[in-house]
Amino acid sequence: MARLRAEQDARIALYSSIQFLLERHLGGCEGWPREGWVDGFYAERIRVISPDTLEIPGYFIWMEEQKAAWLEVGFSAVQLAPNSDQLSSYVLKFGDASKGLATWPYKRDHGHVWAAPKEWMFVFERPRNSEVNNVTG
Repeated sequence: MARLRAEQDARIALYSSIQFLLERHLGGCEGWPREGWVDGFYAERIRVISPDTLEIPGYFIWMEEQKAAWLEVGFSAVQLAPNSDQLSSYVLKFGDASKGLATWPYKRDHGHVWAAPKEWMFVFERPRNSEVNNVTG
């Protein structure tokens, strides 16, 4: 039971980090609502690529001016620094460029099958060995 709790805590921490990074990157981007914020992230699945690398297709929940919650397709790839739980590099992809934002009202049981769009609306990347920037501290 303790192992399951530890895994759950690690997922929550990872999803919170992904959510935070995406929100920081989106702030001020053309096409992102000025009053918008990322409210959550949940994974469709987690693929372990290597002991320190994960790929996580999933969905972001976002809000705009307290009016409505929306669901957007997303993808995250994260790599941990050696012998650490700190992110070394990441790629964040958000939104289907062909559909635009705010096309799926948020419902937990939304019925959509995850599929990567042909073109992502937003893509943010921090390559491995890059200097820490203002987005991540």
